[in-house]
Amino acid sequence: MENKLKNPIKRLLRIAISIIALMVAALMGARFTVAIPQGNCTILENRLKGLEASRARLQSDLHKASFADKQSLIQQIKELDSEIREKQREFDLCVARLPKINHYEVSPNQTDPKITNPNRAHEVFVNADGSGDLLFMFFPGSPQQPSQFKKVLMTAAEAGYHVIGVDYPNPEELKKICDDRRIVMDKSARKFWRARTYRLMSMLTRRIASSIAR
Repeated sequence: MENKLKNPIKRLLRIAISIIALMVAALMGARFTVAIPQGNCTILENRLKGLEASRARLQSDLHKASFADKQSLIQQIKELDSEIREKQREFDLCVARLPKINHYEVSPNQTDPKITNPNRAHEVFVNADGSGDLLFMFFPGSPQQPSQFKKVLMTAAEAGYHVIGVDYPNPEELKKICDDRRIVMDKSARKFWRARTYRLMSMLTRRIASSIAR
């Protein structure tokens, strides 16, 4: 069984090990500094959107209202404008207190020129002030890619983790690969695969965490 699964694991290992260079390569990649709304900020943001939606409805009603109703609508809009300004100030202050997150999009061929396909971006989120010593690595399931899980990655980043969403060759599910190669996915095969994957991920996590610490 080990020999039959050796080549797919080796390929994944070669691609995944290149991610060790990701934190260095990120310095050459696209970088965006963002403050991620969280907790009370998200509540304020939703309230602000609700107030703006109410104002838009009143504005629409004003265009269709009779002269007798216009003054009442104008007064309601003025009151809403005042409330919107207040909520906007609260939201801006809340966001200003949030930790800033550097977001990098790094192409795999920046970590190793030999990688050409796939060459979709790895997603990296790091605290802008360099704080934090915990790493969150995310490998999306087949056939997805990390850009589809930015909310998950940002949630980990705002919790204080350095975050790497890894793109890798995963167009097919393990079951299909095994079926094509006539490998029976019995209980022992699944146990073997999980153990090998766990060892690989553990090794990569230690190496990348070490590179971040340096």
